[in-house]
Amino acid sequence: DTVKVMSYLQAQAAGGFLLTPVAHFQTNLFLRELSGPAIAAITTAIDNAPAMCKVIIVPLRGAVGRVSLNDMAFALRQPGYEVDIAGVWSAPAEKVEVIRWVQAARDTLQPFAHGVYVNQLGDTSDQLVRSAYGPNYARLVEMKKKYDPNNVLHLNQNINPHNAPKS
Repeated sequence: DTVKVMSYLQAQAAGGFLLTPVAHFQTNLFLRELSGPAIAAITTAIDNAPAMCKVIIVPLRGAVGRVSLNDMAFALRQPGYEVDIAGVWSAPAEKVEVIRWVQAARDTLQPFAHGVYVNQLGDTSDQLVRSAYGPNYARLVEMKKKYDPNNVLHLNQNINPHNAPKS
């Protein structure tokens, strides 16, 4: 009963996204299946979540898997579930609890994970960036060396042109 034509901002707000910037921390994982143990871990995390925290499960099917893994940077080309884990805070004192919960929920789900989606990462570690791009990382490093050798574009989930791909 809520299917209707709406603006992009209305659609974002309907999905739980906020219209104005807020202090938040998020991360995610990619699960190939929602197994019983994974569902139990998500349920436990939600039961123990601070008030402004959530888990969003996005099924990835259809077109996402019809593109070859090597055709784009995006490495999650098999059916599965993107599990976004996020929290917001309004007072600085709430920040530590929210970040701790997001990281603990992620760590609990890690044994079921097979990658991450780069656009939903609050952490910016080299390990997470490598995990997000998977087997495409080495090719992306070479492109970065060619088009941005001085790493000017580095304020994102950075692919450092000076990193040697790990085999």
